[in-house]
Amino acid sequence: MNKRWGWFHKREKYLEAPQIITPNQFQISYYCAMFKLSPCSRIILILTFLQLLTFNSYAQSNTDLIHDFEQLENNNEKRLSSLIDVDWSNLYLSKDSLNALLKQGIVLSKTISKEYEMYKLILIHTEMIGNFSDDRMGQLDELIAFSKTNGLDSLQISGIYWKGRGLGMRNEFAKAIKILTELLNREDKLIEKDYKIHAMAYEELAILNKGYGASEETIAMYEKSLKINETNKDSAGICSNLHNIGSEYLFTPEFEEYKVYMDRSLVLAKQIKRKDLELLIYLNYSNKFGFNEMYDSCLVYALQAEQLSKENKNLSSEAQVSDIISACYLNLGQLPKALTYQLRAYELIEGAFSKNKMA
Repeated sequence: MNKRWGWFHKREKYLEAPQIITPNQFQISYYCAMFKLSPCSRIILILTFLQLLTFNSYAQSNTDLIHDFEQLENNNEKRLSSLIDVDWSNLYLSKDSLNALLKQGIVLSKTISKEYEMYKLILIHTEMIGNFSDDRMGQLDELIAFSKTNGLDSLQISGIYWKGRGLGMRNEFAKAIKILTELLNREDKLIEKDYKIHAMAYEELAILNKGYGASEETIAMYEKSLKINETNKDSAGICSNLHNIGSEYLFTPEFEEYKVYMDRSLVLAKQIKRKDLELLIYLNYSNKFGFNEMYDSCLVYALQAEQLSKENKNLSSEAQVSDIISACYLNLGQLPKALTYQLRAYELIEGAFSKNKMA
């Protein structure tokens, strides 16, 4: 009897291990190549990537930002400040609204010759929308040159970091590793002036090294990022690092030794109300137990992930979870429930596609 596990089919001889999900970035082409995902799996993975990359779906709505920008039409400098000074990590806007608003700000800054503000908004747009087109990469080069000329250290290292990350997203891994390594090894130690970029650069290198199968280098980079975040008491960064380190051992014999990282990450995610990270941890645990044929344990974590997905109306995550729950019920011999959840997964995939298409 062939056993089916979620997105992954054990009977397919090319399968080595289920996907491990990281919270900050998905390297789609890398994962698809490594796991040779089925068409359904690719659909769910791409949809999840699009949603996590474009906005923090658990952040609170803030319509004041749009109102301020529209109402301050007679004071362009304040209009720009209303976009630059906001805490984007705690702001929810649809992808369409976010993209339109930031583009308006970029055009406005060009119109009134505010280069610094323009480049700040380009960085925000790059981070929030995930735009790494040829034009954007050229803008990042211009940003780096502008910041060097004007002695804007923070802007410079941010520009270099996002250029490196963009190269990774464009599958130019060797170039990405080179630029990030050079940034971290600069004699002027410029990157140490911004601990967030410093920590993210190590985390990005960990992801890139993973693409080359360099597991020891990956863990070393994650641990360096963790040390920086711990020094600066950055709870969200610590939570992400702990999750990533634990995930590296998720399907290895050493997992029990490193399970403490995942457990600490889950506790911290709940404390700081980062439901996005909490959801990813539940998903990875459910995949772990499901792949090990511990279906009762898998179901416990999958049902918790389902609840979080429904609370936020996150269609792609709920589709993924429904597929996992369906596999659990199938292997537990509860066929009607398995069929119900599988049909639900396909309905959600269709809904998520429609939602992303409209955005």
